[in-house]
Amino acid sequence: MKITSILILVIIVILQSCKRDHEPLTFENDIKITNLICYPNDSISMTFSITSTEGNPPYNYKWIKPDYLNGNGPFTIEIDGDINLQLEVTDANNSKVNFQYEIKKDTIDPLKYDYRNSLVGRYKCDAVYTSTSSDGSGNWITQKTKFQDTIEVKKNLNFTRLSFSGINVAVSEVDFNFKNSTFSGYHTSGEINNDSISMYTYYTPVGLYNYRYNGVKIK
Repeated sequence: MKITSILILVIIVILQSCKRDHEPLTFENDIKITNLICYPNDSISMTFSITSTEGNPPYNYKWIKPDYLNGNGPFTIEIDGDINLQLEVTDANNSKVNFQYEIKKDTIDPLKYDYRNSLVGRYKCDAVYTSTSSDGSGNWITQKTKFQDTIEVKKNLNFTRLSFSGINVAVSEVDFNFKNSTFSGYHTSGEINNDSISMYTYYTPVGLYNYRYNGVKIK
């Protein structure tokens, strides 16, 4: 009787072990948003990846919505309305998990994710002032003076504009083109991107005097 009980116990343990070995394992999936930017004309861009944990890699990602995506990212998509991301994730054990993530466009704060947030700040600049003038006898003389200036960049109430200030910065407002990171204002043009700024300010006739600025953001 004792031997029979031991055999039954061993069989139960083996069966339970086999059952556990063949039970599908579940794992976790999540979305990691690395960049969310609100642009003019109600345009929103989002960069994200899908992360999978507690399963057996490698993972296979089959996208349902949108069906043109492949893999786990990173992806950059345009948000022009409410979005429902949906995909099926399979791990090396052939365990499958359906993952969904919904984005409501009207819940995205345009001020918090304003595209100009990364641009504002103070930039320490090396500048060159160039002037051209007549000596009174028909000869034109060009002189150059180097100096340093700090340009402070702020957001304007107009979503497409920036405000500048500095010791020798005459222009106070510029129109910013987020597509190529360039700006233009009164007799002014330049570029601000990747924590650096370059600006050219000129005055007529024929560039009688001008300022050139090149600088980096003060951290």
